[in-house]
Amino acid sequence: MSSSCVITDIVIGMGHSGGLWLLWISDFNITVDSASHNYILATASYKPTYISFILICMYGDPHHSRMDEIW
Repeated sequence: MSSSCVITDIVIGMGHSGGLWLLWISDFNITVDSASHNYILATASYKPTYISFILICMYGDPHHSRMDEIW
């Protein structure tokens, strides 16, 4: 497995937020299907075995009053 190449997808931050970064090595094919400031939804596949899966990366806002934005 080669881990020398890191590929990224970035959701730009708002205000003081740093944004969301999705990083992966070249052994994976990643397609970002949807993204917001709170999540990244992607389809992933591991090239050596052709195994595919859905990847959901979520960021929960520390301010409970904004939790409805995610759900």
